[in-house]
Amino acid sequence: MDAEIIIPIVAMGGAFSIPIAYFFFDSRKNRDRARAVEKAIENGMDPEIVVKALGEQRKPDEDSPSGRRPYVRGLVLLAIGGALLLSKELGYIHHNDQEGPVFGIILSLLGVAFLLADLLNRNRNGN
Repeated sequence: MDAEIIIPIVAMGGAFSIPIAYFFFDSRKNRDRARAVEKAIENGMDPEIVVKALGEQRKPDEDSPSGRRPYVRGLVLLAIGGALLLSKELGYIHHNDQEGPVFGIILSLLGVAFLLADLLNRNRNGN
C-alpha cells in the first residue's frame, strides 16, 4: 500500500478511537465507583464517607440544570467551525474542496445555537 492511503486510514482510526476509549473507560470507572458505594451501603457504611474515600466527584454547576458548564459546548463548536472556515482562506484546503467550509458553517451555527440556548436558559432561570 502507498503511504498516501495508509496515513488517512491511521489518522481516521486514531480520531475515532479516542472518543470511544474515553467513553469506555469513563463508563467503566463510574460503574466501579457505583459498585463500591453499593457494597458500602450493604455493609452499613455511610455512602458519603465512601464517596470521599474514592475521590472527589465533579460537582455540577448550580446555575446549570444539566450539571454541565454553560457556554463551553457552544464555544468549542464555534471555535472548530471557525477554524474550518479559516482553513480555506489560509490555503490549507484546496480551492476545489468545498467540504471543509460547509462543515465549518454547520459547526459554527451549532455553536451559536448552543450559546443562545445557554444564554436563554440562564436568563430564564433568573441569573
